[in-house]
Amino acid sequence: MSFPNFRQQDKDKEAMRSAPDTVSARTEQTQRSPWLVYLNKHFDTAANRHANVSYQFIFNIDSSIPPNEQSEGSYRSLVCDWSRHLPSLDGIQFTRLEHDTLLDRCFKYSSCWLMSVVPQFFLLDMLRALAYAHEPPEINHYSPLLHCSLLAFATAFSDDPLIKQPATRNRFAEKAKYLLHDELRQPNLCLAQSLIFLSEYHCGLGESERGYMYLGIGIHSVRALGTSKLDLRSAETSSWCFWSIFSQDMNMDSDLRSTSHLAMELPRIDWEIDQLSWAAPSSTTEQASRSRITQVFVESCKLMLIAESIIRLHQTVKPVASFAGDSRVTDIHWKLDAWLSELPTELLISDHPSIAHPHIIMINMAYWWFVLLLHQPYYRLAPDRNAPPVSTTRPFGDLSDVLCDRAAEKIMHLVDLYGQWHGLRFFPRNMIQVVYASPHITRRTERYDTTQVIKAVGILRLRQLAFAPEPSGSREASLKCITALRTISHTWQCAEKYMDHLQKSLGEQGPQPSTHAYATPEEHLYIPSISTSWQPGSSVQQLRSAVSEHESNPVGYGSSYSHSSHEELPQ
Repeated sequence: MSFPNFRQQDKDKEAMRSAPDTVSARTEQTQRSPWLVYLNKHFDTAANRHANVSYQFIFNIDSSIPPNEQSEGSYRSLVCDWSRHLPSLDGIQFTRLEHDTLLDRCFKYSSCWLMSVVPQFFLLDMLRALAYAHEPPEINHYSPLLHCSLLAFATAFSDDPLIKQPATRNRFAEKAKYLLHDELRQPNLCLAQSLIFLSEYHCGLGESERGYMYLGIGIHSVRALGTSKLDLRSAETSSWCFWSIFSQDMNMDSDLRSTSHLAMELPRIDWEIDQLSWAAPSSTTEQASRSRITQVFVESCKLMLIAESIIRLHQTVKPVASFAGDSRVTDIHWKLDAWLSELPTELLISDHPSIAHPHIIMINMAYWWFVLLLHQPYYRLAPDRNAPPVSTTRPFGDLSDVLCDRAAEKIMHLVDLYGQWHGLRFFPRNMIQVVYASPHITRRTERYDTTQVIKAVGILRLRQLAFAPEPSGSREASLKCITALRTISHTWQCAEKYMDHLQKSLGEQGPQPSTHAYATPEEHLYIPSISTSWQPGSSVQQLRSAVSEHESNPVGYGSSYSHSSHEELPQ
């Protein structure tokens, strides 16, 4: 019989004491932490005596210490059969260092955004499964299928051209699909997570229909799981998995059109996991700090519910013609504004941040992407003699132009920030905000991925070019989008077609005289906070009154606002 790890328990208590006090029912949520439940469940059982020992990456193990003098976790990681379930690569060397580097990059740059897998749980169960000849029966967060699916996706992050090539990645995918048949007989968490990675793998190659198919299977596997018969830890992580796949689905405008998700509570913040440090691999610019992964995930799920409203709005309302009398768009507008105002300060990104975790950058980018999607159908409409007056077809008036310009600027600033801190080659392929293409940009039925955010901004810049009196700035901004897509395409081939489309469009776009009354140079424009003149819950008439005030003074909402107030804007 093994004894409880009192040192670990002391660390857990200290982590609980340092968790933020701003969350209601803090004690209850801490007690429900799947992380602590996981460890406590396995402390005293002989079959799982090493359950609190996690797989250690090879580059984190001190090679100067003899194996028999290593810590228990390091020793068992060194001797475990890490490649037991991986496919043969026909002469291509796939080392332990390469394997661990890919897992680390996947966890740091992919799983931290939308929680497709919980790294701590995966590494715990991976060591339990591979450190012994016979795998323990209770393993909920590791499976050979998940291992191979994850690597099929993560090999895109490799520095080795032989590992990164499509043929090698396909070997991992084919092994995963071989294992998939048996797993489908009894849905579990690993199955759902594996299908997310297989979906991402195919979408990254530009095979969106295959990716859509695997995600659809994953959605139904999560629904088949349920939570009523699961223990506390599995029920919590099942909830995470559900909201993760729901968010992934919003990117593809897919199967979750029913309201069944409303019956499931939002996932809980797990302060035990959020206390764990996050630092970029081999980072020289960023110090390790609290990850806040589950906090970002919960706020992302809230934002995704607003995204679903935008999708449904654009599917049921024809832009311009039917929009003027519809109050839903103003309701969504208020929801976005309220979400931003309630976002914890530590999750906001300033212009010059001291900490810029990738998942925190993503959630900020998501907000501006939704602002862009909501207002884009009414952006600088081309003059039409047969069209109704602008005031009736554009209920926000010129404010839609202001917000779209601001959103495009913010998105590209965050893209630059991601490139400076982490490198665009690690830019997430699938992101929450890539939800829907308005008919003014691409086909209404086109499904989106991360790179289309930049594509959409690039097309917006081309539209600015058509109206700008001095087009050089917008042309430069379009070239910036193309450059970003070119860098990202080194990892995700699907970015190439968007880059080519922008290049072709830019080549065809020539400077044209502006026919739009709203021609204030962007660099001299004060872009007001949404909440400055409008309050959530205001009527449509009140909203239009505020817009009328804006139209009478396009530089601001009134004479009291000036360009010097720019720093008050939400960042």
